[in-house]
Amino acid sequence: MVITMPNFSIHTVVIDNTYKNGASKISSGFLTDVDSSSIVITAGKDSVYAIITTPDGSYSFQTFAGKGFLYKVPTRSSLETSETDALIPNTL
Repeated sequence: MVITMPNFSIHTVVIDNTYKNGASKISSGFLTDVDSSSIVITAGKDSVYAIITTPDGSYSFQTFAGKGFLYKVPTRSSLETSETDALIPNTL
C-alpha cells in the first residue's frame, strides 16, 4: 500500500500483522522509508480508522461511507490546558 501524507510526501506501507476482532480487521505495520514509524489500521464494515506515527508527529486517517480525510494530530504541548474541561450543570 502507498500513502500520501499531508506534506505530499509519498510512503510505502508494509503490513506485518493482521487479525480479526469480531466484524473488524486490525492491521499493523510501518512506513518503509521512515525510521521509528508505525501504522495501525482498523477496518470495519462501513469505516476505516488509522493512526500513523513518525518522528515528525502523528497522523490520523478516518473514512466513513467512502469519504475520508488525513490530518496531523496536534502535539500535547500545543493544546490549551489552562481552561477547565468540567461541565457544570445549570442551577435554578
